[in-house]
Amino acid sequence: MAHKKMRTMVKLSGVEKTFNSLKVIKNLNFWVLEGEVVSLIGLSGCGKSTTLRIVANLEKTDKGTINRGFKRLAFIFQEPRLLPWRTALENIVFVLKDRISNKIERQQIALHYLKLMKLDQFKNYYPDQLSGGMKQRISVARALAINPDIILMDEPFSDLDFPLRLLLIDSLQEILKKESKTAIYVTHDIRDSLLLSDRIYILTTKPMHVKEELYISTEMKKMSNPKFLELEEHIINLLKEDSLREGENK
Repeated sequence: MAHKKMRTMVKLSGVEKTFNSLKVIKNLNFWVLEGEVVSLIGLSGCGKSTTLRIVANLEKTDKGTINRGFKRLAFIFQEPRLLPWRTALENIVFVLKDRISNKIERQQIALHYLKLMKLDQFKNYYPDQLSGGMKQRISVARALAINPDIILMDEPFSDLDFPLRLLLIDSLQEILKKESKTAIYVTHDIRDSLLLSDRIYILTTKPMHVKEELYISTEMKKMSNPKFLELEEHIINLLKEDSLREGENK
């Protein structure tokens, strides 16, 4: 039986970007297939967020090509960016107004994703009544509710404690798999990327390019697996090399 050919959702080829005569990105090449979760991991300030903006067509490049196989995208940022005068449910319903005219259907979709994030009992709470973790889960539910072709995540859990991050990553991983969603996850946290990703691109410091590509099997995503610790150490060493190189260049 023939396997279904996976659609390429994003492909960057030879991309370069300069800000004020500083070359931030040089010869960047990577791709993301439909249904994949791919992490971009590198030191803080190396250009990961700029890359997401390029993928989203919010930032122009100086050189290279970007093929986008998606029509609708969702962004999840480091901060939840919820409307403070709207409840948890209303924050999700609000982003559905342009797409879905039926009010009841909008409510049902919003509630469905709140339930997936285990927040349906807090649907009538306002953001200032919720914890940081709850607010970030609402932002995830809001992103999923618009049924995007791809989700771009810019360090959405970096402000949360590790135990809470683990819970959210477990929930997100389960939902992304269940809904067959494509995602690009930007982070400088190695464990986050190993737990969530199908593939990881290790990025260098400026000028940024791909240093190494890693494939992560389901078994490797378990912290109890010795291979998990081996990969974590391997990535740490790669990032250490970059950190030392960056220090020498200053």
